[in-house]
Amino acid sequence: MKWTNDTINPAGPIQVSRFNKATRNLSSQHATTRTLYGIIGKKQTPGAAWESDCEHESNTLAMFSALRREDVAKVQNDIGERYDWTVSKANVGKIIVDIEAAMPALVAARPTTDKRQTKEQRDAENAQHAIDRQESNKAQAAKTDNKRAVCVAAYGSGETVTLQSGQVGIVAKLCFDNSDSQSDYFDSHASLSIPFLVGILRGRAETESEARRAISGLAGLSDEQHGWEWKTEKWSMGHGNYLTGSKVEVPEEVGALRVGYGGGAIKQGHWEIQFCTQSDNADKHTFDTFKGYGERKQPETPASGQGESAAGGSGATVSKNEEHQGVEVRFEAKPTPDVLSRLKSAGFRWSMRNRVWYKKYSAFAWQVACEIAGVSDEPHSEKQLAKDYDAQRERIKAEGNPLVDLQTKAMDNAEAGFTPDAFDMQVEDNMAAACGL
Repeated sequence: MKWTNDTINPAGPIQVSRFNKATRNLSSQHATTRTLYGIIGKKQTPGAAWESDCEHESNTLAMFSALRREDVAKVQNDIGERYDWTVSKANVGKIIVDIEAAMPALVAARPTTDKRQTKEQRDAENAQHAIDRQESNKAQAAKTDNKRAVCVAAYGSGETVTLQSGQVGIVAKLCFDNSDSQSDYFDSHASLSIPFLVGILRGRAETESEARRAISGLAGLSDEQHGWEWKTEKWSMGHGNYLTGSKVEVPEEVGALRVGYGGGAIKQGHWEIQFCTQSDNADKHTFDTFKGYGERKQPETPASGQGESAAGGSGATVSKNEEHQGVEVRFEAKPTPDVLSRLKSAGFRWSMRNRVWYKKYSAFAWQVACEIAGVSDEPHSEKQLAKDYDAQRERIKAEGNPLVDLQTKAMDNAEAGFTPDAFDMQVEDNMAAACGL
């Protein structure tokens, strides 16, 4: 039967709301169960934090349950028949009182599952859990050792390097695409191998040039094999800055280390060059090194994206950025206030992202940068000035106007073996002579 509101003397909205709440509480007793936990006889210490092993209970309401309790159904029918299943302004209060009076007995009679234990049973259970955890840790350690052995045999040099606190390692990691579009599961950077150290970040900026410098000279990570592509994903849940390579075949023993999302061993993967920052709670970290790590000759100049460079004994490096046509000065440690003042006075600006001081390239800017950094510009000067001189000649010849013709004449009239100085003063003198000045 269902309750109806009296048509002659109906209960008001507030009364109906209170009635509905009371009947819902009564109906919920059909699907509410109780579970007892804790150690038998152990009580909560007054004033202390909650103790999980003291006696306590949990009541659970199973939503959309088909369970029916006979005692709850009897109370519902008795109250319904007592008031002819009709709610009115006159009887709604009595109905609510009758329901509330029946609730304590129904709550006490809830179906109960007793999961309490004696202290001896709990101690034995904890001891077994400790044994299980120990066995699980041993199995996980054996699995980790096996993975390391397989990966080192396939790609490692057999040597290890320990990074100290604050150092950032550049690592090569074999990954695979574990995504499954049908289930909307996406994981294109799933790890297959252990991380192999290929270099150590020289500054703080995670740049493409640093990543490429780290893998230069490693035969197994050449650009011809992998076609490296630079990726920047510096956003929430992004993968950071890294190099990613093309697909490669995975040795059977390596592919068997993991099972793909769709099942089966991994047959294809790709290498990624990543920056590995030390954990906040780790003072040091030991890495296996990639094959050929200790045998290669370290490059004397920066990698792709950089031109010629000069380095000083103080750790300062001056380099030309070919891509942006700029001069960059990099320091291993923060420069002195005097050096900073000289850089700013010379027009150099600080790049927070790349951790370098930079300025638009010119022969004079290069010379000033070398002076401030305390490095020699001799490896750069003759070669670069000759290159600039040839480029200027080609640019002048392409213009095709009278003034440019005079410039060309002045440069062509230069003495044999002439190499312009940093300020091109001799060129200017020859131009003045060509103009009759």
